[in-house]
Amino acid sequence: MITLICSDDREDNIDHIYGLVSEGAAAGRRQLVIVPETHSHYAEKRLLAQCGCPIGEYAQVRTFSRASGRLLEENRVKMTPVDAGGRMLIMYKAVRMAGTSLEYYTDSALRPETLSALASVVSELRSCLVSPETIAAAYDQLSPKLRDIGRIYSAYCAVCGEKASFGADVIEAALPYAGHSAMIQGADVYVYGFEGFTAAEYRMLGAMLCGAGSVTVALTVGDDTQLFAE
Repeated sequence: MITLICSDDREDNIDHIYGLVSEGAAAGRRQLVIVPETHSHYAEKRLLAQCGCPIGEYAQVRTFSRASGRLLEENRVKMTPVDAGGRMLIMYKAVRMAGTSLEYYTDSALRPETLSALASVVSELRSCLVSPETIAAAYDQLSPKLRDIGRIYSAYCAVCGEKASFGADVIEAALPYAGHSAMIQGADVYVYGFEGFTAAEYRMLGAMLCGAGSVTVALTVGDDTQLFAE
């Protein structure tokens, strides 16, 4: 079951979430709090401050990427991580591989600023779970620039192989294990701090629903408290 907490006050949402975490931990149930990457340090401090030091036995704070990494560890699945520098090198090789097939990105493709922009595009495509094959199927309807992005994306995936180049790669790899994970099975899962979810994160939430005791998502909705209720 999923529960939505809708409030126009972000702090009210957070206070309520940690109140529920404290109650669940006191009852002996495992608690899992999922927050954005930028909130994780603050969330860990908030957990200790509001729930007390012994809370660590029953509760933990994770991001989607860290939770997915833990799922892979539980199942002894290893993925080689790639840092920002590694992504640039892979993108360089991908552009070289695409080579003479490029229509739009010709002379400028190997410039550092272009490689960085292309890496950002690939990151967005990965987080939305858009495959190179999906783009290739629509080539006839795309501009030369978008066709080149599809070709470079395909080459990037070929060069990258099984490496975890982006957070979405880790999340996608962990999806088959979420429903029966020791970390998630029977736990109370709380999600807050997000302004939206990527396709990979949506799929992970759905997978968590199969094994968690409960899933609660806190949403800050501004003045329209009926936005997510209708």
